[in-house]
Amino acid sequence: MKVEKFKVLLYLKKSGLDKSGKAPIMGRITVNRTMAQFGCKLSCTPELWNPRESRLNGKSKEAVATNARIEKLLLAVNNAFDSLMSRKVDFDATDVKNHFQGCMETQMTLMRMTDVVCDDLKARIGIDRAKGTYPGYHYMRLTLGEFIKHQYKVKDLAFGQLTEQFIHDYQTFAMENKGYAIDTVRHHLAILKKIRMAMPTESTSGILPCRRRLKRHHGH
Repeated sequence: MKVEKFKVLLYLKKSGLDKSGKAPIMGRITVNRTMAQFGCKLSCTPELWNPRESRLNGKSKEAVATNARIEKLLLAVNNAFDSLMSRKVDFDATDVKNHFQGCMETQMTLMRMTDVVCDDLKARIGIDRAKGTYPGYHYMRLTLGEFIKHQYKVKDLAFGQLTEQFIHDYQTFAMENKGYAIDTVRHHLAILKKIRMAMPTESTSGILPCRRRLKRHHGH
């Protein structure tokens, strides 16, 4: 794949100040003509932010700590880009974002990664996602938690258990136990695929694609 442009831009979401007056730091990855927004899980005092450097000015405790975390984040983005380049397959900005967010997670469990994807979407509402997109993710996460407790009698699973059989069993649970419509279940499976794609290569090796043909269940 020929990459003519790769860029990472950080900026403040000044419309989303928290109670202490700090603004969330957002990111935008550009790969060729594709772009992907993401939440950095960082915030700062707006007056300290240097937009040209994508860093905080000064040597205050806040500036030093936040800048160190920004360096770590940017390194993870660049490592994700290099990893995808080494695979010699086509990818876009969203693939880089998903890959780096998976790499930033130290304990890679299914529910933890689901939270990462949901939190990222929530942070992007009003930037490149409409408010109406979040409920689908929220209810999918609730249903996933119910399914894991029902099927496995635990609260969370290792990510490697997201197999083709897991997807099939989740589909059955959502349609038969929860009574969800087929379009709702398709949406849930699409979100699960995004979660799977967010994980680093070594955690997803041997996992089959999440997409499978849905069978219509009569009575739902």
